[in-house]
Amino acid sequence: MNTRQVQPNDTSGYIPKLSTCLHCLAMPGILMLRKDFGFLFFRPKRMLLPISILMLWGSIHSLTHDSWEGYIKPHLSQNFFFLLVPALYLFWLLVSVWKQLRKIAPHDHYSGKCLLLPKKFYTPRNEAIVKIIVEPAVVFGMGCIMSYLNHAFLTLAFYLSAIAIFFSESMNHWFLLRREKRGGDAHVDAEVSGTKLLPSFFQLNSRSTSRQPKIRRPRTKD
Repeated sequence: MNTRQVQPNDTSGYIPKLSTCLHCLAMPGILMLRKDFGFLFFRPKRMLLPISILMLWGSIHSLTHDSWEGYIKPHLSQNFFFLLVPALYLFWLLVSVWKQLRKIAPHDHYSGKCLLLPKKFYTPRNEAIVKIIVEPAVVFGMGCIMSYLNHAFLTLAFYLSAIAIFFSESMNHWFLLRREKRGGDAHVDAEVSGTKLLPSFFQLNSRSTSRQPKIRRPRTKD
């Protein structure tokens, strides 16, 4: 399933502001459950790239902090989360650039291949089901586990990511169906208009061919 961010008058699933917010909130769960992304799927890079670098730098700084007992140990899970998400983002971004250079990249807007879906069952329908239903359920379950372990920040992060994945993938799938429907309607309209014009065209040609040529009669002199 491809995710596009283009003009809102196109049936692409893009809603200004809302789509960008959902995309950013869904990114942590998506990076853990998918691979082989399209290059343009990682936009807006002006937002995600500096945030990822900042989170990565903050995680490394906290892990090298002197006060282990006072700072790192109580927030070890959060530090691991802040280290894992930007590392995955930067890794898959570099992989997409490398595939672009090798000319083996998938569609630029491709939202990633599901790790939860076996290769032999990989069809567009199954991929849509996994991305809309299974992946949000898995991320929501991870949030429940974090809630049981009393990690409030990670609980909120996984809950928001699960909700964002569900709504963003549902909207993209809906607008994909609408594009296919509009394409089918345009094809039907073209066929109907063509069948209406063809008889009149042939009728006009038949009239022109059935007319007798004019015979010039000589003038009579007075």
